[in-house]
Amino acid sequence: MLLNRHRLFLSFAIFLMAMFGASCVDIPSEGITPPNYQSSVKYFNYGRGVDTISLLISSVSYTAKESSTVLKINVTDTIKVKTQLTYKVQILRYSRYDVNFGQPLELYVDGSLKATLSPGQATNYITTPSGSRKIELKGNGTLVDSIRYTKVDTVKTVTYDSIRNAVVKATKVVNSEGSSATVLKIPASGTNKITVDDALLFIETERQVSMSLVGDTVPSSSTLNGLLRYGRMQYLIAAERKTFEPTVKVDTAAMIVINNFSTAGTLQVFKSTLLKDSVSTLAFKGSSGYRLYPAKTDSTYKFVFRTPTSFTDVDSVSLTVSKGKQYTISVFDEAGVRKFRSFAH
Repeated sequence: MLLNRHRLFLSFAIFLMAMFGASCVDIPSEGITPPNYQSSVKYFNYGRGVDTISLLISSVSYTAKESSTVLKINVTDTIKVKTQLTYKVQILRYSRYDVNFGQPLELYVDGSLKATLSPGQATNYITTPSGSRKIELKGNGTLVDSIRYTKVDTVKTVTYDSIRNAVVKATKVVNSEGSSATVLKIPASGTNKITVDDALLFIETERQVSMSLVGDTVPSSSTLNGLLRYGRMQYLIAAERKTFEPTVKVDTAAMIVINNFSTAGTLQVFKSTLLKDSVSTLAFKGSSGYRLYPAKTDSTYKFVFRTPTSFTDVDSVSLTVSKGKQYTISVFDEAGVRKFRSFAH
């Protein structure tokens, strides 16, 4: 009997320990950690051209009001005229710099320096978090002047109260609006390292992509008759492959062709002048994906370009490759002229 009681007590104690042990599991207060999605991005610099760009230094806005009242006495009644003026004032200050986009540019991703690229250079593939990323380019700028832009919007409200025997018999309200702007140039000088361009771009997850920094002939922002200019770079993203796909094999070279030439439209790409080996048909920002080609110590391949509507070659480029390496051939626009640039990586 005593043995049975002992067994019953021992079973109950084990049950309590199991209950309390289960209740003391350490659950992280931050919850489940989501996967850290990454991509591999190669940045190409096609910098060129000189332009005067504007950087916003300060912005001030305020509202001011003033009012006045006048009594006009007629034979039968009195007219009370109340005038209220509302001024909305905006003052913007800019610094204008001459920038040579052909200089080496510092590349920042989300505020972190990744590389310094001269024209024609490219980075290795850089692990970059996917999603929205801020791309910033910094270089030297020569200060030209400062611009003070003042804009004043005026709203005038006039209220007419017709008063007879101390009672308002009728009311009339008249509104009018006006606007004025002034621009003041202040000479300045000096050389500073500045942000010559930036953009917020989306990087697809688990992708190997190329981002081409291509100088445009026209800035994306131009106001005050071209006095304030900004946004001269195009950021062209071409998806190459999934990051887990293999590229180079033994005794081969991997090559990819990217169409960064916006005004050329669609380009057909062929390997060699025989036009038997079609590489790809590329729309703007399109890529052929990596293709493997036999390669010894040095092998030369010629790529021919033509438009889908023509039967004549519009251009060609030759590239000497070595086994075990990857190559990128980019077609881009330089002042309306088709150019080629190749990168080994």
